[in-house]
Amino acid sequence: MKRKLLTVDDDADIRLVIRSGLSAEYEVLEAWDRATAEQQLLQEDIAVVLLDMHLPDVTGLDILKVIKARGSNAVVVVLTAHGDIESARGCLEIGANGYITKPFDMDYLRAVISDYVERRFGNPESTKPPWRIG
Repeated sequence: MKRKLLTVDDDADIRLVIRSGLSAEYEVLEAWDRATAEQQLLQEDIAVVLLDMHLPDVTGLDILKVIKARGSNAVVVVLTAHGDIESARGCLEIGANGYITKPFDMDYLRAVISDYVERRFGNPESTKPPWRIG
């Protein structure tokens, strides 16, 4: 059975790209606002969350805080078009596993997710870095 990946992004095109690029490895679920994201997080066993920072009714940081407050062990990777050092630092301090700016390379995103999932759910003794280039 495939692990579940939740894409939280208000941009339907981004959700489509992620669904198309990752559906072979994951059961891809989608949310476009706070209510939908929280519903999916409560009802599903989510292994990976790809989280946009700017949603219509909330920030991704707020959703990240909810995910961590509930004790979820999901891998959380922030995807944002408006990235900066302070935002990245804040997300990582709260508990995000990764921070990637848009536009992103699908192969890179896949490798980042794969490495974090392996570390979290697979071999905890893995010495691989949390990302790969090339």
